[in-house]
Amino acid sequence: MLRKELKELRLKYGNTDAKTLRTYGSHLNGVVYETLRLHPAVPSGAVRATPPGGVFINKRYVPEGVTVCIPQWTLMRSPKCFVCPAEFIPERWTSQPEHILQRDAWIPFHIGTHGCVGRQLALMVLRLSIANLVRRFDIAFGPNENGEGLLRDSKDHFNWSLAPLNLQFTERANVDE
Repeated sequence: MLRKELKELRLKYGNTDAKTLRTYGSHLNGVVYETLRLHPAVPSGAVRATPPGGVFINKRYVPEGVTVCIPQWTLMRSPKCFVCPAEFIPERWTSQPEHILQRDAWIPFHIGTHGCVGRQLALMVLRLSIANLVRRFDIAFGPNENGEGLLRDSKDHFNWSLAPLNLQFTERANVDE
């Protein structure tokens, strides 16, 4: 489906530059958003201190100076926020919005004044990288690989410390197909 969308974009717009992918690559954007939902760069979330005078969080008063954290891994896999939260469903961001129960729970870049200033750059690089890799290569697990080790053995040290993942890239003969 992703290759088909990329081919259609190349035929219609003559290229797949960053603006075209952002604006018209709906399935690609769904893949990026869904990947970041299931595998946020900072899975445990960043910690913050409550402001002077305290703050109400979900109708509960939290005094000033208390360390708070939103664990992204947990939030973005919560059945209160997403239908079938452990499943990779890129269509939830396009044609199946009913799979999103709380859109504001998607916070892989955090939110507010402490949100990631590189968000748009990161999204652009992801779109361009994925589009180019999918267009140029057939990608599969390597011998004796199924991806389970990556999920099981990667560690959260604020950012991920990733376990090995053996992938096989086979260059496609005709990248325009």
